[in-house]
Amino acid sequence: MISTFHRRILSVLRMYFKIVNLECHFPSLPLCVKASRSSRSPYMLTPCGNSAHGFLIDNLSLWNHVVKLFPKRLNSEAFAARIASFPLETLSPQT
Repeated sequence: MISTFHRRILSVLRMYFKIVNLECHFPSLPLCVKASRSSRSPYMLTPCGNSAHGFLIDNLSLWNHVVKLFPKRLNSEAFAARIASFPLETLSPQT
């Protein structure tokens, strides 16, 4: 059984995936984050400027922690299935 916290993390990661792949509109994306130039982690993001708080900045460490496990780009369904198969301990950036 998946806890509410685990479901929240999965939802945040799926939303990040949609934002990064431009599947949904996020108007201030270039002001908050930019794509990393890492060829080994194509989904890594780096913060831009002095972004205070917001969805992207508050969850950036979680996103960057998890996407290190994805060495190549995936489609939405494959990404969602893959993160759903990870245990909560793998998804948590504090470990």
